[in-house]
Amino acid sequence: MTGLRAWSWSLLVGALAAQEPFVETGKHFVLEVHRGPLPEMLALRLADEGLAAVEGAWPAIERLLLPTATKPLRIVLYHDEAAFRSGAGASAAPFARRGIDPAGPVAHVLAWPVLQATDLERIGLPVPVRDDLVLAAAEVAAAQKAPTLATDPWLTGVFAYAVLEGKAALAAKYGVDPLFDSRRWQHHVDRTPRSLRHWVTTTAVPDSLETHVRFEESMCLTAQLVAGGGGDWARRWLAPTAKAADAVALAREAAVERLLGKNWTKIEARWQQQLRGITVPIRVRRPVVQMDGKRLLLVGTPDAAAMIESENATPAGSYRLTSTVTLADDDGEEDGLRVQLAWDGTSWIGAFLRPGEVELADWRKDQWWKLGSGKAAIERGKPFDVVVEIATEVRELRVIVAGDIVLRWDYGQRDMHGPWAVAKNQRPAWIEGLRVEAFGQ
Repeated sequence: MTGLRAWSWSLLVGALAAQEPFVETGKHFVLEVHRGPLPEMLALRLADEGLAAVEGAWPAIERLLLPTATKPLRIVLYHDEAAFRSGAGASAAPFARRGIDPAGPVAHVLAWPVLQATDLERIGLPVPVRDDLVLAAAEVAAAQKAPTLATDPWLTGVFAYAVLEGKAALAAKYGVDPLFDSRRWQHHVDRTPRSLRHWVTTTAVPDSLETHVRFEESMCLTAQLVAGGGGDWARRWLAPTAKAADAVALAREAAVERLLGKNWTKIEARWQQQLRGITVPIRVRRPVVQMDGKRLLLVGTPDAAAMIESENATPAGSYRLTSTVTLADDDGEEDGLRVQLAWDGTSWIGAFLRPGEVELADWRKDQWWKLGSGKAAIERGKPFDVVVEIATEVRELRVIVAGDIVLRWDYGQRDMHGPWAVAKNQRPAWIEGLRVEAFGQ
């Protein structure tokens, strides 16, 4: 068994969840679901949404691949991480969330991140899970079409990202969808980004989460580079190599050259030009962060905040962060939406927007330290306008809710410029019209 075959399959074989899995059958895919701790009716609803997502991807898969499957392709979705990981043992890539058993082929997907059932009832199938299901659907179709390539997750993954992103990748309009932008983050910020040749020749299992993220990004960016190569590009990409025994790297090289030619100087120039064009105005630091109509939805857990972050420096001088915010409308525990400013390498200043109040705190030594608070016209389920101002001439931070200044803080000699973020632990919150702008006092 090759290293790549072991990587793909060792993650995915294993014991079933305590409950019997249930099966949802569509025209082109069968979705087997291990619901883990989820209530049965919620798991059924999410399965319906997941099956709709993969069936919705079929027209693109069919157009690009001309698949030969005579029966629905199988995808297994796990809401129980222990069941998904149980076959992995001491896997070198415990952070993988999907993979292919080439013997089926069968795709296996971990539903991640794990949210509370009450939040899933509200938002439905999270976009990161939906996207992983679509990627897995494309990968299993590619594995069925090209069995000799099924053990290389990079070749099938490039095709899968082309299916997921479609025309958006070819247009490459940044600043519209933070998830699209964030799938290119590491290559954007790396001072010396990896060459395409690096990803063609690197066949070892990623040895860290950071390397795994870059590996996923490389497939996404390669899809963006090759997917415009005519209507039959995907079939040429997945065509068998001249020799079935070709090494993985040679098969990857052959696929690239079939679409981009054999002049690797020109190929690398196009790759680097594409990387230079990446902009990421807002990065999804931790999911779940997704678009909900025109609003940005953040859903975290008690232990892990959903977070968006901007590495762009705030304007010089006085500036304000402005948005319209809506908190969840039920009576569950609410820790508020958090606006974070002035990262200095060790600490943040955070404004917590909660029902009835705003609290200001300083994050240092791994916890928040309260600086002050004020009453505010914030109600559950009702949109409210919020402005966080930094007035440099008087060295004052102000929080304004619904037009009223509800909190002032003298920040003294602290530098209040630099990266900023918005975060949410446990429960959903919606943001609209988020912007940062300079102002005169």
